[in-house]
Amino acid sequence: MVSRIYKAHKMHFRKKKWYASVSVPPEVRHLHSEPRLRLSTGTSDKTTAGILARDKVVPLIHRRIDALFD
Repeated sequence: MVSRIYKAHKMHFRKKKWYASVSVPPEVRHLHSEPRLRLSTGTSDKTTAGILARDKVVPLIHRRIDALFD
C-alpha cells in the first residue's frame, strides 16, 4: 500500500453539526462527484468534533480516497 499525503482537513459547521472535509486529489477527482469528501463528526461541540475528526473521521475519509485510487 502506498502512503499518500493529503491536504489538511477543514472543519465546517452545517446542519447544527461539525463536519470534517478533505480535498479529493486531482488524480482521482473525476471519480468523485464533488471536489471534497465531507463527513459528519456527529456532534455540535467544536472541541469534541476536533478530536473526533483527528482520531476517527479524517482517517475514514483518507481510506475512502485511497479506495478511489484502487
